[in-house]
Amino acid sequence: MTHVLLEKKEHIAVATINRPKALNALNSEVLSDLNELVDIVTADQDIYALVITGSGEKAFVAGADIGEMSTLTKEGGEAFGKHGNDVFRRIETLPIPTIAAVNGFALGGGCELSMSCDIRICADTAVFGQPETGLGITPGFGGTQRLARLVSPGMAKQLIYTAKNIKADEAYRIGLVNAVYPLEELMPAFGEKTRYNIRLSARKGVTTRWAGAEELETFFRIYLETCERDGIGHRPLDYFQRMLEAYGPERCRVCLAEYEGEPLAAAIALHYGRKVFYIYGASSNENRNLMPAYAMQAEMIRWACSLGVDFYDFGGVYSLSKENGLYRFKEGFCHSVGVTELAGEFDQVLSPFWYWAFLRGKPLLQKLRARRKK
Repeated sequence: MTHVLLEKKEHIAVATINRPKALNALNSEVLSDLNELVDIVTADQDIYALVITGSGEKAFVAGADIGEMSTLTKEGGEAFGKHGNDVFRRIETLPIPTIAAVNGFALGGGCELSMSCDIRICADTAVFGQPETGLGITPGFGGTQRLARLVSPGMAKQLIYTAKNIKADEAYRIGLVNAVYPLEELMPAFGEKTRYNIRLSARKGVTTRWAGAEELETFFRIYLETCERDGIGHRPLDYFQRMLEAYGPERCRVCLAEYEGEPLAAAIALHYGRKVFYIYGASSNENRNLMPAYAMQAEMIRWACSLGVDFYDFGGVYSLSKENGLYRFKEGFCHSVGVTELAGEFDQVLSPFWYWAFLRGKPLLQKLRARRKK
């Protein structure tokens, strides 16, 4: 699947529609991916429930892809509508419970996708509607039928005839969603400044997305930039390639934060056992005022929450001083629980001479790097 990421945690599958630049809009490829998703879930008898959500903060699914639809002939439009109808009907008739976790805009086809699920829960930032009627387009993926069954014929007619969008609280009041949760409940332990920076990055237009080995070179470029800026050593590209190959795309992923299509921050996250580990992170020298690293970190924590793990491990810091930028960044995400100070690493000395050379040579190399940077 190209645009749908599938995670499995024990008996629960979590499918994330991953087109954040297009607000997760439904095009033919996404519909085909959703159809393949149904095949996978149906064939796996170890999956007891399916959760469908969208990538990023802004949208669950913002609708069908108008760019693709505008190029379709009459016959092509009919085929596109039937494709969506067929896929949503397959989701609706799955023999296991399906849950739409709506994290932003659920408009047009997005609202219809959520209604194909058995249960709908949403963040308080969610927006629902069938605005395509304002363009003279009838809801084509089953919205005219499912909406009336969920909220009453009169309310369904009002929403469809007026093309009006409604917020989460109204969607709950009329029975369109089962529950509304504050988005902040996903990050209750964050410091005030951290929460502010996450919101700021979203307001400024920073988006996040997940990728695999195909974006490792992008990650590595930003990683080298970070190492050069901070005067630290780095590992070779093939180290990260081997890491992703060893753990596979379901457990080890690249998370990117972008602004207007330009990657500004990147990190590698690893799911292993009862933890998700934030292993390597990097940020560009460009547009740092947009706080892309905060948006990226929040997205990785959401992934950890969706997997139901017990811990999200931020890794270590060089210093526990507020003067240290890395410490301030990580501490802001762990504000209410604080940091855990461990004993650190122990060296097993195999060669006294080379160990002595290493201890003497490392500070010298760091000083040389610092001079070259100046």
